[in-house]
Amino acid sequence: LAALIALAASVARPALAVPVVLLQAVTAAGWYRLNGMWPARQGIALAFAGGLTADAALLATDRGDAATVALGTLGVWFLLVLVLQLRNHSSPDERLYALTAGVASSALAVLAG
Repeated sequence: LAALIALAASVARPALAVPVVLLQAVTAAGWYRLNGMWPARQGIALAFAGGLTADAALLATDRGDAATVALGTLGVWFLLVLVLQLRNHSSPDERLYALTAGVASSALAVLAG
């Protein structure tokens, strides 16, 4: 994956999106797996969708606005993760653990873009 990103870095920005999307998928799923929360389909899908949204927004804007796009995407996705965990009917400790994993996974997937 690192070699693919290194090779794609010399090409245009849209070509770099393919290995970055793979990195985001591995990051979103791997963070839940690392924290022993497997399977967590909704959280993984939400984190991956955040990464895809950040990619699309970064490709649609200028490079000078990259920080604003990343922060905006992170803010929206943190709210979506919070709403997802508010719907969770688990114990409070488990909800907090899932919220922490969801926020971290979303942040890593978005910032990987």
